[in-house]
Amino acid sequence: MFNPTPLVRYADPAFSQDRTRYCILRLQVSEEELLLSVYDSLSASFPLLEKYTIRNGFSGLKTHEALSRILQTHPLTRLPFKETEVIIASPDFTLIPSALFEESKSEEFLGISTTIKKPAETGIENFVRQEMKLVYSWPASWKRAIVQAFPSATIHHYSFYLLQGILNQPSETAVYAHVQDFREDIIVVKEGKLMFFNSFSFQSPEDFLYYILLAYDRHELNRELIPLKLLGEIEQGSALYSLCYKYIREINFMNRPGNSLIPKAEGESGELPDHFYFNLLHPGNENNQR
Repeated sequence: MFNPTPLVRYADPAFSQDRTRYCILRLQVSEEELLLSVYDSLSASFPLLEKYTIRNGFSGLKTHEALSRILQTHPLTRLPFKETEVIIASPDFTLIPSALFEESKSEEFLGISTTIKKPAETGIENFVRQEMKLVYSWPASWKRAIVQAFPSATIHHYSFYLLQGILNQPSETAVYAHVQDFREDIIVVKEGKLMFFNSFSFQSPEDFLYYILLAYDRHELNRELIPLKLLGEIEQGSALYSLCYKYIREINFMNRPGNSLIPKAEGESGELPDHFYFNLLHPGNENNQR
């Protein structure tokens, strides 16, 4: 019998499955991993967080095959939830000013900056305050696996939560680096206005630093005055952090929205850093404005 085991698991032993009807089930899917969380709206906490490696954890299986197997066998897929959300962590996206956008030309816009890998699904995110649209693509095979398990799931691109969290901050000028799956998202904000957003893969700390310094240079930002804000799966004291600190005077971590409680990982004594899993661990989007 196939029993997928999470690489990381944060679980509250007191959590009862009877409470799932008051909870949001949230999944984040990428080529590399599946993240799964349960948000309890009554206790404002995350009683469960699990991480499954896909590319390295299921040798010989394609992403959608591994995803299907996990969802088909996971006990949570058989329980009732208040809401189910799926976050697509796809690097294939582009930003378009709302004034120039035509929905019928979504794939044409996207094809300017990336190669759409057919068969693919195309999605659109609308950022009203910034007067822009984000068009993204993701494998159609992922959607089939998701819809089979959760027919009524709400689906968003990870930028929906990432940019929302950053742009809802007080107006300031900063460079943001978000880390997940050996990818970094570089965001430049000047006085509260989005100036740049792009995603890059990296293999070494030097690669990671290069894209950050390039953003500072191209937008004529002073590394002595303009802070770098880190979020996602990056730790203070890591090689990534240490190298950045040699070149940028002020480095801060940007915490997740809300103050939701998260249990400790099984077998671990430390707490989950407040900036980890930024897109996944937020208290919901009912009151958020984009």
